[in-house]
Amino acid sequence: MKREIALRLAKALRSGDYVQAKGILNRTSPGIDSHGNDATVGHCCLGVLCELAVQDGLLRKKSKAEDGEVYTIYSGLDYLDAGYAFPPRDAQDWAGLFESNIFFDLTGDERVSGDEFRPHREVGWDGNDKRYIYAASTLNDTLGFSFDDIAELLENEKYLSAEEARVFKHGPE
Repeated sequence: MKREIALRLAKALRSGDYVQAKGILNRTSPGIDSHGNDATVGHCCLGVLCELAVQDGLLRKKSKAEDGEVYTIYSGLDYLDAGYAFPPRDAQDWAGLFESNIFFDLTGDERVSGDEFRPHREVGWDGNDKRYIYAASTLNDTLGFSFDDIAELLENEKYLSAEEARVFKHGPE
């Protein structure tokens, strides 16, 4: 992830301008989510990233209503790539992400030290050292990390670079 985008995202997450929601980039009406849970109006952390890309003129957004829920679809300026659960490719490229998520190295972080916290993936980078990698969407939607918690990880550069994320997802070349 690009450092300047990470710091902008951290600032936006702490701003109080966004209400934290789960499971979707931006839900604009209350309802029931796909798992039958009450659905909060607001953004997930990746939705806030998309809002920054809209502010920079890289994405467009439009509302969509489906199954009693209203949410935002973000698309690139060419409309060829769009997303409501994960950022479209234009936002990924702009932010310096590999694929559709921000991956964090939480090795040694006490917030995820118990048996109830299974890492997105445990990976050995050099055959000896193990690193515990979590996707931002998992932190936001499943593990109960607040926007402040995620902002702290961004500020402290706990995110993987695009190349590290590529190796994490697909292994070394």
